[in-house]
Amino acid sequence: MKKIILFLLVIALAGAAHAKPFRSGLYIGLKGGAGAAKIRTPWAEESKKEKTATAFAMAAAIGVRVHHFRLELEYMMMNKQKGAGSYEQETDTMMAQAYFDLPFKSPIRPFINLGAGVYTTDFKRKKEWSDDSKKFTWGGGGGLTWAISTATNLDIGYRYLDIGDFKTRDGSVKQDNHIFYLGWRHVF
Repeated sequence: MKKIILFLLVIALAGAAHAKPFRSGLYIGLKGGAGAAKIRTPWAEESKKEKTATAFAMAAAIGVRVHHFRLELEYMMMNKQKGAGSYEQETDTMMAQAYFDLPFKSPIRPFINLGAGVYTTDFKRKKEWSDDSKKFTWGGGGGLTWAISTATNLDIGYRYLDIGDFKTRDGSVKQDNHIFYLGWRHVF
């Protein structure tokens, strides 16, 4: 954690001398990172009912930026997550996201976001059954944006996704996802 904070401070100091404004307009973006899902299952042993499953996450987005606000449509997929009770899942989300970039006079600026959309999962219990489920999801998060130029930005961020319960043949599964990511955006 200390290394991450030191790295961010070095970037902020290096870029402070040439602060560039953010450009408004249509943009595209890519993100990649790690997702950690806290999953509670009814069928695992009592001591293993809750497990954290990790996965690689990738996302693509298209959006529009107006001054300090961004609105985007994002598709994200996560590879297989394995958990308690011999199960695995693959997930996708399609979300509408709203961002607010705090108006600091620096090339590195904090942001916050809120979003809502659809969470789709293919949930399998090894050699027993498979269920597909679509659920409403919502989430929020924050991070830092570094304006490399007026049109190109790099992001480091965190997002929480609340999925709630979804039904399987063996009972309800509840999970929360925590996603840490690096991103790239280019405004046209």
